[in-house]
Amino acid sequence: MGAMKRGQSLFEAILALALFALLATTLVSLSTSSSVGIVGGGDHGIASALAREGIDAARSVRDRAWNEIIFPSNRVVASGGVWQLSSNATGEAIGKFSRILTFEDIDIHSKKVTALVSWQNSLGISNAVSYASYLTNWKSQRWIDTDWSNPSSYTSHDGNINTSGGSLALRQNSDEWIEDPSFSWNTVVGGARRNLNGVDGASAQDVWVVGDRGNILRFDGTTWARISHSLGNSSIRAIDVVSPTNIWTVGETGKIYRYNGSTWVEHVDTGSHNWNAISMVSPTLGFAVGNAGWVAQYNGSTWNVYRPLVGHTGHFFDIQMISATDGWISGASGKILRWNGAVWAEHRDTGGQDWETIFVSYSPVSSGWVLGLGGNIWRWDGSAWSSFLSPVSHALRAVQFFNQSEGWAVGNVGTILQWEGTAWQTVVSPTPNHLNELFLVGEHDGWAVGNDGTILRLEGGSEFEPTGHLISRAFDMVDASPVEVIEWDENLGCASCRVKFQVQVSDDALTWFPNTWMGPDGNDGDESDFFDTAAGKIIPVVANGYRWMRYKVVLEGDTLATPTLSEVRIDYQ
Repeated sequence: MGAMKRGQSLFEAILALALFALLATTLVSLSTSSSVGIVGGGDHGIASALAREGIDAARSVRDRAWNEIIFPSNRVVASGGVWQLSSNATGEAIGKFSRILTFEDIDIHSKKVTALVSWQNSLGISNAVSYASYLTNWKSQRWIDTDWSNPSSYTSHDGNINTSGGSLALRQNSDEWIEDPSFSWNTVVGGARRNLNGVDGASAQDVWVVGDRGNILRFDGTTWARISHSLGNSSIRAIDVVSPTNIWTVGETGKIYRYNGSTWVEHVDTGSHNWNAISMVSPTLGFAVGNAGWVAQYNGSTWNVYRPLVGHTGHFFDIQMISATDGWISGASGKILRWNGAVWAEHRDTGGQDWETIFVSYSPVSSGWVLGLGGNIWRWDGSAWSSFLSPVSHALRAVQFFNQSEGWAVGNVGTILQWEGTAWQTVVSPTPNHLNELFLVGEHDGWAVGNDGTILRLEGGSEFEPTGHLISRAFDMVDASPVEVIEWDENLGCASCRVKFQVQVSDDALTWFPNTWMGPDGNDGDESDFFDTAAGKIIPVVANGYRWMRYKVVLEGDTLATPTLSEVRIDYQ
């Protein structure tokens, strides 16, 4: 029994030692883990503080100058007592910590900033803490330019900019009448100069002119030529080109001539009538009008001569056939006649005016004009005729419209008038000679002919200038300021149209920096880069720290359309 007790005591002693060893190991392990946890918790706190410091640094830079935040990945450094950002894709090392600030654009005036701090603990395990915030350019002030109609709102432009409407656009080229450079009387005709009375054409490459002494001239798109014929030398007063193979002329001594595409022939001799104008509707209907109230009507084979107004012997000067059931005649003593498909009837007697020319159109609305001696002008609004203001007192002898908002009239002593929708305006004429007729090929292309062998050409060229620029007034920011963002409102108008800007800054509004205009590349001196995004661009930091600023805007078009600038906005602090 004594031996048993001794064995039991030995077992208990071994068990006790085993339990003590286990307890000791556990206590050591708990102590070690606690130490690691304490150290890890300290690292996380430091990393959090560094991340928050990064966000605060970003806010500090934002408050100083929004345009200093330009890189997507940055390191933060303290320089001269202020925070600075510098481009760095890998971040900055702070002891065992690495910190990087990244910026994501929300729009030109707001960004998301994220500060990421990473490290490894003593066991080699990677850890990271990140904080994010949103920044806005809340401190900025704004210079807005939205009306350039007053010359005091800008310094200068190159003459190619239109400011009349308040917004900016490329200037529309003025149409210009010039003496046709492709025509020389001495070369084409020779001898004494003769009056030219009529002009019409099938196209810009097929234009015909008729005049005194039987002169017939033709333009093929490049050169003029005098057309030989056996029609005699009586004066031809008017021409109507129905097609390249169907052309009619009328004039003195009752002759009506026709061209069939190869030869001019006398179609009919109506006797002693003097015909002043002709208008053909179809191969089976046409009219000529002349002196003493006579009208000649063509039915497809013969010409019937009659007086449509019983007892009226005043001259008829012009005729315009709209269709087989609608046509107009203008003449002496205020007479305006209208064709209804069966007969001519007096439409209006305006009094004592002599109406030399008439033009009527129905699209988009009914509208008509008669012009005549003494510069008289009357207008038809679709229901009634009424007097219209004329800028001249010279006789007006021809009128033609390309559309209802673009028309021309010509007359004595070289008079040229232009209609642009609201009023007749005089334009510069290259000749003092009487002008007798005109023919428009297009809105900016045509011919006018007149006395002494005059042939004028309308040249409008491209509708708009291809490019132009304007320099703004100097804007006072009151003190030295960052110039941060430029944006604007535009309507481009065409696929290749552009609006783009450059800027300059100054201490005194006298000497400008840089001495060349700068774009987003800054002061590189080549003036080849532009701010070209209407939604906004950051202005380089080299523009910061000056009191005055100004911009240059450049507009580019395709000559057929123009971009339009309605507002520009520049943010500064």
